[in-house]
Amino acid sequence: MKRKHLFILLSLLSTSLHAQFIPMGWNIQAKVFRSSAESYKLDVKDGPRVAEGDIDSRVRALTSISYTFKVNRMISIGASGRYEYNNETLTGLPKDIVPWKDDHHTYKGGLNAICTLPLWHKPLIVFASASANASPWGIERFNGFAAAMLMLTTTKTTQLGLACIALINTTSKMPVIPFAFYRHMFSSQWTLNLTYPFFGMQFTPSPRHTLAAGFTVDTYNYWLHTDAATLPHTVFYRRSLVKTGLNYDFRISPNFTLTA
Repeated sequence: MKRKHLFILLSLLSTSLHAQFIPMGWNIQAKVFRSSAESYKLDVKDGPRVAEGDIDSRVRALTSISYTFKVNRMISIGASGRYEYNNETLTGLPKDIVPWKDDHHTYKGGLNAICTLPLWHKPLIVFASASANASPWGIERFNGFAAAMLMLTTTKTTQLGLACIALINTTSKMPVIPFAFYRHMFSSQWTLNLTYPFFGMQFTPSPRHTLAAGFTVDTYNYWLHTDAATLPHTVFYRRSLVKTGLNYDFRISPNFTLTA
């Protein structure tokens, strides 16, 4: 398994999948988001809609750290941890629901294993992960999934593949998800990336700076414990957004990146 190969890191934060290169050794990332003028809908699972309205402001920050090492030529094992902070101000909530102005903290830790096998003279990558999700009140949920990815084309400039993911203990209505991914480098600076969750063009004028134009599927979630009569005691709040525009990545070091 070479560092230049495309590996897809699929971590489940609710129903989203996050795809990226998985390098050997340590990998640290940090991201900060701020947005406003969004809408929301709050539903109870298998129940009525509780509220809907606008999000006056939202601040979100996350950081993750992982370590991956090779057991042998075919197998790699890794561990990861993730912290996410959310602060939102929602309008239109019933009076008996605590105001959505508090700081919300989410923690995640897990283990994963990657195995590369030959299939039809193509590399087949099998990925398995188990993780625990926690809030300030304790562990809220255990998640697990397995994925199989067949690399149809793997060169220095192009990666094309097909994949299928099986989810365990998730709120997704699709426990098995097939998808395809494609990435092509036109030059050292220009790259077309059609790999979930980002679809668009990337421009890298220098090793430390990357600009991306396209759309990103962004999902975030956190837990609330409330005594509101219209909600269960433990609430899992989740939003999925499709965002278009520009993103900027600044690589402080080979293993530390800031995104805005």
